[in-house]
Amino acid sequence: MLMILCHHRLVTTSQLKRLAQPDVTYPHYLRKTLSGLRQAGLVDRVFRPAGGDCAWFTTEAGARLAEGEGAVPPRAYRMDAERAQGALQAHTLTVVETGLAFLEHARRSGYSMGPLSWTPEVAHRYRDGKRFEATHLISDAVLDYVLVKGSTSWHVHCFLEVDRATMPPLRLAQKVGAYLRHYSYIPGEDRRRTRTATRPRSYAWQNRYTWSPRLLVILAGGTEQRLKRRMDELYLRTEGLRRALDSDLPFGAGVTLLPWLKERGPRAKIFKLLHIDHDGLTDHRAGRCPMRPAAS
Repeated sequence: MLMILCHHRLVTTSQLKRLAQPDVTYPHYLRKTLSGLRQAGLVDRVFRPAGGDCAWFTTEAGARLAEGEGAVPPRAYRMDAERAQGALQAHTLTVVETGLAFLEHARRSGYSMGPLSWTPEVAHRYRDGKRFEATHLISDAVLDYVLVKGSTSWHVHCFLEVDRATMPPLRLAQKVGAYLRHYSYIPGEDRRRTRTATRPRSYAWQNRYTWSPRLLVILAGGTEQRLKRRMDELYLRTEGLRRALDSDLPFGAGVTLLPWLKERGPRAKIFKLLHIDHDGLTDHRAGRCPMRPAAS
């Protein structure tokens, strides 16, 4: 429980149940465990408005203990009561809800995925420079699990960008463009004089990921009609990106609605592709790469 809270930073009681005890009808053990961790000073909670369940997070001591076990990577960012009640509460919980949509579909389908199969807020450099804000983009989450179908396995490796209709459409389209620059970014390319003739050219993503992750933009925070309009607008605003896309780059991006993802699952035809001209919807192949034949 402590590992899950530390990894995802802020999780509601009901989300914790779905993450850790999906088959339990009455989560008495969950509540008892949370109470014990709180009494030990390892976790704390904040109350949410309008009758929503509590949102839980690890304290400084709890984060140190969880990171010390090695199950979650150490991070400088720490959640506290002020941040947990702040403006990013809804966004953080929506990212958890997005991951849960993939996890619950994986459980129903028998895929290998667990509560730690997506990592929130992962920074990626997409240009040279010293100022972090100008050289990095932060993915809301990076999703990583293996899908097995028959004799073939697929490595589902995606950047998740969750938008609650709070970002102006132009800014969201620009962030999609930043992801494209990340795919084409070669560290030090702008400093050609520092490279030797034998130094290999390597894209930044190749130094971090086995396969090129795909970008999935998940729209939330509005009615279905409003979110569909936002999807269409994002598609129009990324038209220039499609014209400029180098066909050799392994860039793929799709956009869908969180309600569709939760109701139908990622294998349904719910994604509108942003990297090619395609009027219809397709499934989550926007976000998967072939891995290898599964062991018999």
